[in-house]
This record gives sequence, structure tokens and C-alpha cells, in this order.
Amino acid sequence: MRQIDPPVQLSPETMDALAVVHAWGRGFNDRDLDRLLSLSAPDIELATPNGTDRGHDAVRRLVHLQSYGVAQHVRPRSYIARETTVVVEALIDLRWVDGGELAKTMHGVAVFDVRDGHARRFRAEPDLASAFRVAGWAVHPERPADPTARGRGAAASHPAVPAARPRTPHAGATQHR
Repeated sequence: MRQIDPPVQLSPETMDALAVVHAWGRGFNDRDLDRLLSLSAPDIELATPNGTDRGHDAVRRLVHLQSYGVAQHVRPRSYIARETTVVVEALIDLRWVDGGELAKTMHGVAVFDVRDGHARRFRAEPDLASAFRVAGWAVHPERPADPTARGRGAAASHPAVPAARPRTPHAGATQHR
């Protein structure tokens, strides 16, 4: 018998935030700079363990970094949202740009803050507990990945959003687990 997920209730602002993050992820995987720029606030903050970069030039650099060496292809596993903050847990395939061969697959987690239809902040985190702390959400020991424990958030699975950027010489990021 197939297990059916319980229904979730989302506010319009949470739905909008999820839509922006989903489209941002598609744009990243498609290397669609125009789409990414249109979905990013002019002062977007991109934060990874290798440092923080800001603005549309940071987005341009992120896309450029995917054009040589090893590029990231993100496969979201789940989205967890509360208000206009979205946490994305994903598998990240690192593929050689020249031939497309798989170099490595990693787990990644990212926190997005969305306002007025634009991603304002992207933060790569090493795991869900860290992502929840950064988002200001409670981490419950018995259910460390459930921001809905107090009934204010929603979790959903969906097919495409960028997550934490993996550690490569040029892409900077996090490894999950």
C-alpha cells in the first residue's frame, strides 16, 4: 500500500517563496543567467563556507564558475518552508564540464530568504540542523528536520532547486553528512 503524505497548508507568501526558489534552482541548473538575475534581488547575498559575495555580479560569478572544471547539477530531495524562508536539501552531482562524466555526488543544504519575488539571501549549510539554526527555527532532538512541529511551516518534496554548493576549488560550499 502506498503511503500518502498529509496535506499541507501554505500561505500565499510561502507559496511565492517556494516558486521563486524552485525557479532559481531551474535557472541555476540550466545556467540561465538572465533568469537568475531576474529572480535575484540586486543586493542578493550568496554565503558559502568560502566567503560571502553580494549583488548581481556575485550571481554572474556563480554561473561563470560552472563553465569550467567541475560543475554542479542540483537534485532537490526536499523543500522545507516557513513564511518566506525556504530550506532545500539536495543531492549535488559534480560533473566534469568537458565530458559530462560524474566526478562525485554530495549532499547539500541551502537556506533561501525571499522577499518581493526575489531571492535576497542564499546560505549554504553543512546539515539541516545548521540550516534550521540559521533560519531561526527550533531544532527538536526527536525530530531534527521538522519545522512544522509547531504548526507554522510546511515541508514538501519537489524536483529542482539549488542547494548548498559543494567544496570544489572554484565553487565553494558544503558537504552534508
